[in-house]
Amino acid sequence: MTLHYLKFNYSLSDEASLAGWLENPYWQFFSGMKYFTHKMPIHPTSMTNWRKRFGQEGAEAILQTIEVGLNVKAIKESELEQVNADTTVQEKFIHYQTDIRTRRY
Repeated sequence: MTLHYLKFNYSLSDEASLAGWLENPYWQFFSGMKYFTHKMPIHPTSMTNWRKRFGQEGAEAILQTIEVGLNVKAIKESELEQVNADTTVQEKFIHYQTDIRTRRY
């Protein structure tokens, strides 16, 4: 689904969206990848087959989830003004005072 979002957001073909995903670490991270990879995630025909099965109505239904959330008051419009990214599960490059590398003698 992330590849289809990137495809439509940047007006790309299936092949171009996969090529962009392959060379862009930000797109890979956005897609949930933990490490950068040089391997295609899927074959371009898989995107076409998925889109045919899912259809236009299915894609629109997924995009309407924010509107539904607003209508049932599960989220507020003010909550959409700012996006907070929770990075607590990402590995950090932090040195602590007890680490040998950070001790100063």
